[in-house]
Amino acid sequence: FKGQKFSYNAAFNQTVLQKKSAGSMLLMMSLKFNELKANNLIPDSVKNYFGSYTELQRNRNYSYQMQLGYAFDLTKKSFYFSGLVAAGAGIQNQTYNFPIGKFYKIAFPLVGRGKASAGYNGKFLFTGLYANVDVSQSSIRAIKTQQMIYSYGVFLGFRAVKYTKSKGQLKAEAKRQKEAEKAAAKKKKEAAKKTKVRKK
Repeated sequence: FKGQKFSYNAAFNQTVLQKKSAGSMLLMMSLKFNELKANNLIPDSVKNYFGSYTELQRNRNYSYQMQLGYAFDLTKKSFYFSGLVAAGAGIQNQTYNFPIGKFYKIAFPLVGRGKASAGYNGKFLFTGLYANVDVSQSSIRAIKTQQMIYSYGVFLGFRAVKYTKSKGQLKAEAKRQKEAEKAAAKKKKEAAKKTKVRKK
């Protein structure tokens, strides 16, 4: 919502430089697919808990998700700490395959996302630590499932291209230069008028 002040790419991808600390509300939309498949998907030791699902061979899910959250990037002399927290819901198409056939169901999963990153983001060198986690919870008939996907690591990179200013930065600079030229011309005009008055 504040694309001119906060850069998601600067906070988490290090493809842009952000000079001042900023934050913004975010609206994220995504498509997700997951599948479980096996000849004996439900183990014999727990089949008593799954009722009519004991012969399930495959569960395939497609979902469209929407999340609302907040992200920030705190910067100090090219060092930064950024974070993101978001939560939302989605609509999911579920497919179940059994030996005798298959059926479909529509579900509404709850989803959440968290991201954090810290390091150094300079004009030629960038490095840091990151951690990401995605959580999705939904009901499959009588079964409630929760998926958690997380990643973390260390990165180091060098920029092979010359740093260039964005279109927004170039427009802002051109605007400031134009305003400065107008102000200078106005002062020059006023000074000329005062000189004429003194001569008279």
